[in-house]
Amino acid sequence: MFLSGGEPQQISIKKVVSLADLNIAIQPTPFVPVITHDDSTPQEFEFTFYGTPLKARIDDRCKFKIEKLTNKGYADAIEKITKNKYLSTTLDDCLDIRDNYYLCDWAYLQMLDKLCTDFFGGKCNEATLLTGYLYCMSGYKMRYAYNFNNDLIILYASDQVLCGIGGYSIPDEEYRTYYPYNYTPQNNERISFCNYKFPQEKAMSLYIKETPAFDKNLKEYEHTSKIYKAGINYSVNQNLIDFYNTYPVPTTKGDPYTKWSYYALTPLSDEAKATIYPTIKKHTNGMKDFEAVNIILDLIQTYIYEKDDNVWGYDRAFFPDETIFYPSSDCEDHAILFTRLVTDLIGLKTALIYYPGHLAA
Repeated sequence: MFLSGGEPQQISIKKVVSLADLNIAIQPTPFVPVITHDDSTPQEFEFTFYGTPLKARIDDRCKFKIEKLTNKGYADAIEKITKNKYLSTTLDDCLDIRDNYYLCDWAYLQMLDKLCTDFFGGKCNEATLLTGYLYCMSGYKMRYAYNFNNDLIILYASDQVLCGIGGYSIPDEEYRTYYPYNYTPQNNERISFCNYKFPQEKAMSLYIKETPAFDKNLKEYEHTSKIYKAGINYSVNQNLIDFYNTYPVPTTKGDPYTKWSYYALTPLSDEAKATIYPTIKKHTNGMKDFEAVNIILDLIQTYIYEKDDNVWGYDRAFFPDETIFYPSSDCEDHAILFTRLVTDLIGLKTALIYYPGHLAA
């Protein structure tokens, strides 16, 4: 890398961030065998998750009431749901949804919350308790807590340190941080929590191996590069964009230089690939690698550049689908999308390079 002005100077690389191996299984297995009761199974309950109609077998026989907002009251409610044989069928359906729709851990927790909130007719402690139960029985590491207003809270563990989200440390777990789901702690707020542990419970991973298969709500785009006049018409799924808009910003062990790897390792959606990749291959057919890379670079650099502070008011990295969806993006977004296209379409090894104020590829 060289600086402009005067004699070129080589800049030494201070740190190399290794990428995770996404070929290994990152999602847990359920704690207990899932048993479906064919006799008198619950009726199917319909709900919508990011524009996608879903069904799970759960009915009034799975409902319960937290009689008292106390330790004993919560314990009694948990005892009821653990003895409810029909919820095993519900759990079976939820795990099928996770697998069939390629839900990452963050999407799976959100899906459980949407199911339980709709099932109880709105946000309430009962819905939170059932969400936590299904999440826990799916093999994930979580804890229940409640504040002085008796609001029940789900605390989830993550393999990553999440930026901008206040968490709670549990001393006897080597101060492992737990993050409150769908709840914003007040300043210095104290909570009561239950620290019951399950063997082999697994923390949430924020890596996305496959983009979720939400129903299609496609937005169509046209884009033409400046120099080579290479034109592409493509589609982006609005439902996927809405999901990405909720995604926490993850880092590995709190290292801020690792956050871009989570975005760079996330693939383009099938909808975007189906409309972009064949066209780029057509434009680059028969070219040498250097020429093909320049075609892709020209396409990327044609996207409008705008600093995150001017658009969002804070620094925000984009997943590849977000860069081709939003009207403007910045250097880190362009570099991430560029490495994704070069890796997928040309097969070259790529790297992201950070130096103060800029991310390059």
